[in-house]
Amino acid sequence: MKKTYGLTKLTIFTIIAFSLLLATGCDPPTVELELIADGFNTPTVLTHPGDGTDRLFVADQVGKIYVIESGVLLQDPFLDISTKLVDLLGAYDERGLLGLVFHPDYADNGKFYVYYSAPKSGEGINHKSVVSEFLVSSGNDKIADDTSEREILTIDQPEANHNAGQLAFGPDGYLYIGVGDGGGAGDVHGVIGNGQDTTNLLGTILRIDVDTGDTYGIPLDNPFVGDEDGLDEIYAYGFRNPYKFSFGFLSGENRLIVADVGQGDWEELDFVENGGNYGWRIMEGDHIYDQALADMLNIDPESLAKPFHEYDRSVGHSIIGGYVYTGPQTTEMTGKYVFADWGSSFIIPSGQIFYLDETGPDVWTRDALIPKNFKKYISGMGEDKNGELYVLTKTPLGPTGDTGEVSRIVFLQ
Repeated sequence: MKKTYGLTKLTIFTIIAFSLLLATGCDPPTVELELIADGFNTPTVLTHPGDGTDRLFVADQVGKIYVIESGVLLQDPFLDISTKLVDLLGAYDERGLLGLVFHPDYADNGKFYVYYSAPKSGEGINHKSVVSEFLVSSGNDKIADDTSEREILTIDQPEANHNAGQLAFGPDGYLYIGVGDGGGAGDVHGVIGNGQDTTNLLGTILRIDVDTGDTYGIPLDNPFVGDEDGLDEIYAYGFRNPYKFSFGFLSGENRLIVADVGQGDWEELDFVENGGNYGWRIMEGDHIYDQALADMLNIDPESLAKPFHEYDRSVGHSIIGGYVYTGPQTTEMTGKYVFADWGSSFIIPSGQIFYLDETGPDVWTRDALIPKNFKKYISGMGEDKNGELYVLTKTPLGPTGDTGEVSRIVFLQ
């Protein structure tokens, strides 16, 4: 890493201010992005360990995890698994280190989990996705034990794209895993594609119990337990590329909120529930994509789970997802879902940040926090222990260079 920033070094922060009208008739407060650390390649995850400290952990697509402690980026990586990754393409690549989450009891057991793209182990595939458990080093909580890897799950991937990769522990203590449809365009692998095929793990949200079994256990209420029509690990299916998701209270319930990247017309947000079929490739968003497949499978499209919000490609091209805001900065944003879109062009960086407000029962109003003239690609969002939100950005299209930045969203009063 080339540069280190402390939170007290305000004179060297890059502050980008934008105006936002939070409610009709109110004076528009400003939103600032406060640069916390830079010099990354492509930051994909920012999270906290839940151990009572103020530390933040940043996963970089090229295979390294860094620590930000008391606002200072530590130079030595917490974990470096770059040699375990498939070779990434500098021009553009959706593979790499894509997921990071800490065990709910990390303070006691030192366990954390990563999702990364490894070289293929057979013919007819592009690479394999690996979910692994690691341990923090004994006696040094700033460095992980890189010899402690325990592979939890591997998934063969036929193409290089649509890898998803989000990891999160739910309020039930189980590990949730986002898996894309295997890549390519239009979900064409196999007779019916992967999104509607529950005999493999692609195009799904998985749920497993990492605290039981030889490798992991299966929650008994997973929808296909004891059903030969589906794999036990599947919690919900019918996804194209559920790149990011989080748990948060919306409409009075603690929801699993999944951002599913669309094919060519629609980006969607889903409230995901146990056993739900979210439509791909029969549906893209709330719109028919492949009626012939619905007819083949004898599925009524109206029976499929619908997104609670969607937008077309005039708004953005790749929904990133985000978090329900719970931070102490402002009560005006409390309970609103803040999320991002990667960008609208493969040539000009144009990421955006939005928020959703439920203005009536099941009526969601979307407004922009940061518009298209932001001129950065957004590779993810993050949340600290206090519920404050962060934006992960970069300038080049592919995993190259060191323009990756981590910035905190500041709501000015």
